[in-house]
Amino acid sequence: MINASSPSPQALTRLNALSQLGIVVPQVLAPGVATSLFAYSLQTKFLDGNLIWAALFLCACAFTAHAWFFIHEDENKIASGPQTST
Repeated sequence: MINASSPSPQALTRLNALSQLGIVVPQVLAPGVATSLFAYSLQTKFLDGNLIWAALFLCACAFTAHAWFFIHEDENKIASGPQTST
């Protein structure tokens, strides 16, 4: 998918670097954020230590809605047929 979206070989290098960065940064930050949320919810007795589960549920809902809109956008493009410019 990344290779197909690159207009030139030079841009492909930068695109690959940015996609790798977009994958690695959340992987680095997630454990610290999850641990901090869990510790905060235990300290303050907010949701009895279950704040991380509430946050993960909200993230899952947001990602599901995001995917839902992409699926229906593709269906609309297919249903409307190819677009031609004059």
